[in-house]
Amino acid sequence: MAQTVEQDVFDPVLNGDMSTVGTISITPNITSGDVYFEAKVMFTGTDYVANLFRVRHYNSSTTKYDNYTPTILEFQGGKIYTRHGYEDVTEVANASYAANQWYTFKVLVKFGGQWGPAFDVWMDDGSGEKQIVWNRVVTGGVNFTNLGRVDFSAEQSTPFEYIKCYRLVEEGAPAVFLESPLPNQSFVVGEDIIPLSASASYGAGVEKVEFYTGDTLIKTVTGEPYTYHWADAAVGTHIITAKAYGTDGSFAVSSPVTISVEEPNARPVVEITAPANYTLFAPGEPVTITAEAADPDGTIQKVDFYQGMAKLENGTLTQDGSTYSYTFTPENTGSSVITAVATDDRGKTGAGPSLQIEVGSSPLVEETFYSYDFNDYTAVDQTTGPKNKFNAWATSGGGVAPDGLMSGVAAPDKPEWGNCIRLDSGFGAQLALPVPNPTSGIIAAEGDFRFTGTDVSRTLLHPRYTSSASTIAQVFSTSGNNFITKDSSFNELQTGYKFTENEWYHIKVLVNLNNATYAVEVDGETVVRMALISYWDRFNAVNLFGLGQTNGDGSVYIDNLKISRRAAPSVTASISEPYSGKIVQAGTDVTITSLASTTDGSIEKVEYYNGSTFLGESATSPYTFVWEDVPAGEHRLTAKAYSSTGVAGTSNVTTLVSRAVVLPSIFGSDMVLQQNMPIKVWGTGIDGDTVTVSFNGEEKSAPVSGGEWAVELSPLAADNKTQYTMSVESALHGSVSTFTNIMMGEVWVCSGQSNMERTMYSDGEAAVEMPKANYPNIRLFSQSANPSAAEQIDVKNGGWAVCSPNTVGSFSAVGYYFGREIHLSQDVPVGLISATVGGTQVASWVSKEALSANSALASYKNSTASQTGNRIQNGLYNGMIAPLMPLSVKGVIWYQGESDVYYGNLYTELLSTLITSWRSEWGNEDLEFHVVQLPNYNDTNASARYDLVRASQFEVSQTLDKVGLAITLDVGDSNDVHPLYKQPVGKRLALSARYLTYGEDIEVYQGPVFKSMEKGDGTLSIDFYHTGTELKTDDGQAPACFEVSGTDGVFYPAEAVIQDGKIVVSSPGVADPVSVRYAYGNDPHVNLYNSADLPAAPFLETYAPVQEGVTAVSEGVVYRDAQGAETAEITAGGTVEVTVTVTNHTEELADAVVVLALSEDGRLVGSGMKQKERISAGGSREITLSLAVPDNAENLTASAFAWDSLFTMRPLSSVIQ
Repeated sequence: MAQTVEQDVFDPVLNGDMSTVGTISITPNITSGDVYFEAKVMFTGTDYVANLFRVRHYNSSTTKYDNYTPTILEFQGGKIYTRHGYEDVTEVANASYAANQWYTFKVLVKFGGQWGPAFDVWMDDGSGEKQIVWNRVVTGGVNFTNLGRVDFSAEQSTPFEYIKCYRLVEEGAPAVFLESPLPNQSFVVGEDIIPLSASASYGAGVEKVEFYTGDTLIKTVTGEPYTYHWADAAVGTHIITAKAYGTDGSFAVSSPVTISVEEPNARPVVEITAPANYTLFAPGEPVTITAEAADPDGTIQKVDFYQGMAKLENGTLTQDGSTYSYTFTPENTGSSVITAVATDDRGKTGAGPSLQIEVGSSPLVEETFYSYDFNDYTAVDQTTGPKNKFNAWATSGGGVAPDGLMSGVAAPDKPEWGNCIRLDSGFGAQLALPVPNPTSGIIAAEGDFRFTGTDVSRTLLHPRYTSSASTIAQVFSTSGNNFITKDSSFNELQTGYKFTENEWYHIKVLVNLNNATYAVEVDGETVVRMALISYWDRFNAVNLFGLGQTNGDGSVYIDNLKISRRAAPSVTASISEPYSGKIVQAGTDVTITSLASTTDGSIEKVEYYNGSTFLGESATSPYTFVWEDVPAGEHRLTAKAYSSTGVAGTSNVTTLVSRAVVLPSIFGSDMVLQQNMPIKVWGTGIDGDTVTVSFNGEEKSAPVSGGEWAVELSPLAADNKTQYTMSVESALHGSVSTFTNIMMGEVWVCSGQSNMERTMYSDGEAAVEMPKANYPNIRLFSQSANPSAAEQIDVKNGGWAVCSPNTVGSFSAVGYYFGREIHLSQDVPVGLISATVGGTQVASWVSKEALSANSALASYKNSTASQTGNRIQNGLYNGMIAPLMPLSVKGVIWYQGESDVYYGNLYTELLSTLITSWRSEWGNEDLEFHVVQLPNYNDTNASARYDLVRASQFEVSQTLDKVGLAITLDVGDSNDVHPLYKQPVGKRLALSARYLTYGEDIEVYQGPVFKSMEKGDGTLSIDFYHTGTELKTDDGQAPACFEVSGTDGVFYPAEAVIQDGKIVVSSPGVADPVSVRYAYGNDPHVNLYNSADLPAAPFLETYAPVQEGVTAVSEGVVYRDAQGAETAEITAGGTVEVTVTVTNHTEELADAVVVLALSEDGRLVGSGMKQKERISAGGSREITLSLAVPDNAENLTASAFAWDSLFTMRPLSSVIQ
């Protein structure tokens, strides 16, 4: 027998320590034969996860390797596991490992099996080799072309001696392996070219490789690559081999691969022609299915009909030429999918589009949600008509909002077409009709439509869902003169149906809520039959859009619009309060509230149950019942509703947990507590009890008084290794809770609206960043939206998770990127608390007291008072922020403002109120805030003032202490208010925090910010803070987005140049410019950056001499040391202060703004402070400001400025230094 030797697939030089290497990837790209992977490793601990020999799948369509792939060996807790797929984990029964011992693992991966690659595993602990895994199949079949990824994920050191990948080949002969074609692959003669490919190697050299079918030579290849495209293969079965010759005359033959070559044969065609899709039948009613069948290159032998996957065999089949009919009586009620399958004379089959029928269990009921004939079209206008006449809702946030107006709707301009309405082109032309959350039956949306022009695209009658405001499945549209559908990726799918402009069409869309499919009919002809909606949750509304005009003018005219549902009578019930999983105090009363509706008759009553135990009932809406003195334990609540026609429906189970002592869900295993601050622990209990909290050897007890208790533990410093345990005990009830894996670190709240809410799953870099998110010392706290009319003691569905690729996907992308940068830069654990809800205003996030106390916000308070749902005034503060407030945290990152762009002139007060009130209510005046300045977005509504909101965000960052600003004007999306890429936003927030909060010595932490301005002959010269080593443009062009005006206040585009580190602007239309603004408007496209590639902040500045009528004087800036003693110069750790006397000599009310700033070598290092004072005619006011000097700052300059407004900045005095 020939001797075998190891032949290396790659050079085995990988020796070292996995604690520094982290991950090693080897890509031999093997698809055939047998290959061995071998490694000798040691594990210094068993409390972490190590992966050895991960299988990666090559996706030929994307030409990339998948990230989530099976692992041949996985080690954790002393046990060894294998993975069949990514989630299918199996423990190896006869193997284990220990720390600090060498092990050798050998894996044999075998290709060509019936079910794809399989592997065997041997293990040697020093006492001899034993096999521990036999013939385990790897999910994915022969598509696995990348084997041997070594991945250790651990803090502990994982040394290894060697890693190698090899084949066993005969000694003294070439090694040859047939890589292509694949086993059992089939080809069609005259259509397919068969790829022949082999790999060959030999120490003495390879002379040639021959490809054979049986004993017949196909082709000889004399050099690499050993490939040939075989185009003239005969019909039949071929046994393919590759034969390699060495330069010394030796040879070897590969393992054979069997393939087949077939004659061309077109599939037979079959289509069901009757009944119509979604036809409804009564129980016991015979159903006749009719289909037409044909074969392009042969004859039809038979047509079979299937119900789901089962062939129908108990009915009657008849044939009349090409028409096949099958009559049967369905045995069961409900939905049935019918498919016709034709077989030709060569045995080839073809299946046509499926048909769905419905068999009702009781008489069917039709509900009509809307039915309009638009006879009184004169009432349809842009402001009041649509909302008042048709009860139509405009789109907003995650669904359809009840307070919006139908937009883009007008009376027709062609009276001869009769009474109808018109949708013009553009995204704003829409009519969104809400459907009250049906869960079953078939929705029919239909109407008469007429189109002017064939060069426009119109989206008609498509469903909307509660999860998203964007279209998930765009079921019907017109483009050119084609009716089309669109799949979930918005790819157009032609239906083959054509339309003619200026003609009426009756269009019907049928959406089956029982299985998430839809059909489309035009003038009674089915053009789309049971297409699958790939993403589905709760049906919410039907939309009509005038969308995407390409050329010229075009409109859609609509008449006789109707939306209805046909379904068996049903009753639905759902418990709305409490939410499932809620924890309540034992012995208290719990109010249970449910929603109930019926499609036939009315709701007579709702009964409530705990398991099978009847609790009580309610006969009036809202259906509420008070469960008194709830006992301790876990309870399974249901609501059962009854209709007046005798139909009943039961809700899903709601879990309610009642405990003697309750802690808010912010306390849990895997949490992070704020370092160097008091550790506050609190909860509820029963009076007379005493609660004891044990943590890090410290015990604190507190009596329960008024149903509440709280203790305060000593502060602790952070480190990356210590994991703590917290125990909570009751004097009356014993152990209450034990929380493990707690760490001390930095805790940040991530709050705001949808751009903070958007998760890593939706991030533009998710595919790259999520697999790398393995940070066990970053912890993520999530909660659900919980608007509440009163302050709550706990958030909804709150819980902690350790950051990993499996958990980060559902967390805020901005929050994660921010937290990762803080974790890496500060080398401490980080806890991130998400408190976000899309589409919300500041009014929802502040307390009632704070909003009422600010008289400047009276109009805002009144205009938002009618908000409902997630936007209810104070609701999110009550339900998501107030429950967190006893907890010590470092700070807040805030991304909000899009929903307040219509209140841009008030946003300074709004944001200031939120920050100051949160600091007060949190009991921490030093609470750090870092705010995202809104990015660019092309909001075409004239009332939307993104520029004012940005100016307000900048003003607040300069007004309030410990407020940073992340400038993001360059990372927006003109067409989407939700920019796809969140990493730049998170990183810029982290830069702000690293410099302002943590005092890192960063040369530039922010983009260029306006510093001062000088006036020249027809020019204005602008100086900036935070330029770094240079001002530059990212495209090499002149600075864009500058405008100047004269004293008339009319702005003209300006020419801007960079000169000596400043921007000099001028305009041919303005001979004597006095004002300049940069990047104003909603959607500026900027190009001005500093040396750190950070964009400049927008600004509006006016150059003017000192104003007459209002004067400001000061004796200068005073310096003090840390003890408060006055000094001659600025002292690190001390303070600077200034007192400015402002006098109003006019007869009108005047404003005064004073700013005190610290700069270091041209960059702003102090947050700055200002006070805005209103000074009456003839009045005078002293304004005193002070500012702390950073401990690490040098070469500081202090300056004070007196202006009439932070927006216009007309000076009231010279610079005070």
